[in-house]
Amino acid sequence: MESDGHQYPAPRRIRTRPRLLRALHGRKWAPLPAVMGSFVVSGLMHELIYYYQGRVKPTWEVTWFFVLQGLCMTVEIILKKALKGRLRLPRMVSVVLTVGFVIVTCFWLFFPQFLRSKADVRMLQEYVAFGTCLKNVARTFQKSLSTI
Repeated sequence: MESDGHQYPAPRRIRTRPRLLRALHGRKWAPLPAVMGSFVVSGLMHELIYYYQGRVKPTWEVTWFFVLQGLCMTVEIILKKALKGRLRLPRMVSVVLTVGFVIVTCFWLFFPQFLRSKADVRMLQEYVAFGTCLKNVARTFQKSLSTI
């Protein structure tokens, strides 16, 4: 590629995903630390978001919620690989157990920090302010139409 008389190397497309997938599929247990790491990072990011939005001292409940989810996902992966499809729960039972587990752990570890930071109250206040703004815009628009 040339520009202004200088020759620049052609842009190289970085293809990390295929390499990453090959590395993960090459080892039987390689996804386990990746899954766990994803959940830990997600927990830390949520804790940081709660801190910045609510200015409430971290209790680490939110992080533990994600760590617990990651541990359970890791155990599920290990069991599925060890059993190799020999023992499968009916789909409906699996869905009920999964959703039930997420709901119980949400109410136990995730929502208390949400309520402590009063995010629900502030959210409702924002909705009221937005509704008031829309009413004002509608009135202004209606007045400008009536003067025409």
